[in-house]
Formats: sequence, C-alpha cells, structure tokens
Amino acid sequence: MIHRTVLVDTPFDLNNVCAGDGLLFVRDGVGYAAREVHFTGDDTATRKQLSDSIHSGHNSAIDLPAIGPIAFGAIPFLPHEPSNFVISSATFAKRGDGTHTLTLVGNTIDEVDDLAIARALRAATEARPPRPSSNSFRVGARTPVGRYLDAVTLARDAVRNGLIKKAVIARDIEVHADEPIDVHSVLLRLRASFGSSYRFCIGNMIG
Repeated sequence: MIHRTVLVDTPFDLNNVCAGDGLLFVRDGVGYAAREVHFTGDDTATRKQLSDSIHSGHNSAIDLPAIGPIAFGAIPFLPHEPSNFVISSATFAKRGDGTHTLTLVGNTIDEVDDLAIARALRAATEARPPRPSSNSFRVGARTPVGRYLDAVTLARDAVRNGLIKKAVIARDIEVHADEPIDVHSVLLRLRASFGSSYRFCIGNMIG
C-alpha cells in the first residue's frame, strides 16, 4: 500500500465528504471524513497494512510525509468478538492546529499523484447537503418497560451496596419511517444539536 498526505487550502465540509455512505469521526469541527474503501480487515490485518504502508516519495511544498493513513473501525464491547476496520482511499482531516489535510492511499503511484489529489478535492468540494424533505416516523420500545425498570432497580441497589461504582442502563427502541431515513440529514441534525459531542458514521453505526 502507498500513501500520500498533503495540505489542503480548499474549504470542505466533513459531513458532506461523508454524506450518507462514507465514514466520519468528528467533534467540535475537528476530525476525519472519508470515502471509498481501500482495505477492510480485522485488527491484526489492519495494523499490518498501516505499518507496511510506504510513502509515495512526493516532496512538494504541500506534502506532509510524516502523516500517514488511518483506519476507521468499531470495536465490540466483548473482547472476544471480532472487530472490523476500514482504510479509505481518500481521508480528509480537520486538525486541532487548524490545518486541513487529505490522505490518499492506493496500490500504484497513479492513485496518489497530483491528478488523484485534484479529483479527490473536486469531489469533496462539490459535495452538497441533501435537500430538506419531510418524513413521518414512529418510535416504539423493543425492550419491555418492566424489564428496563427492573434493570435500573438492580443497578441502583448494586451501587448502594458497594458492588459497583456506576452503571449505565440502556434499552432498545425501534424507529419506523414512512420513507428511507437520509443518513446525511441525520448527521447534519446531530451536528446542529450536539456539535461538541463526538459524532460518527462507521458502517451501519451512526451517532
């Protein structure tokens, strides 16, 4: 795998880069968005891909050879469950120091050359938010209320008795919509309501 990272002075919106089918991890405007899957694998395979990746050798004024590719992934709560990670072909970043970067990865130099950089930037800047639309939906509980309240009571008693220090009890709900839910719109709504929280879109997990 070959990688190349460059400074970007063209404005882009991480949410629009991700759209509804890309990758996103951001908080307070600082984070990453990506499109197009280059590699997917478990923890071991992904670590090897990243460690074996070779810099393209480009050394222009905008190149940042010290910055390599990253992987997006969701780690299961149970340690023995399999994990899955994705390395994207094009990853845009807004960094804490105010710089904006683009990292390309590929198998050949042609996939990370200046033309490839220009194509990725054009796609990012041309991305637009979805048109506003209306959609009716209904929310219902999947977990019986009684079972949820019993769990809350058990957790409360365990804390009071010193068996545990803290518990977070959650329950499943179902959302039934009349039309397909636009993930891009959901991400924009989350930004408007919870901009200071971590927001993500990785596979079928959004939050």
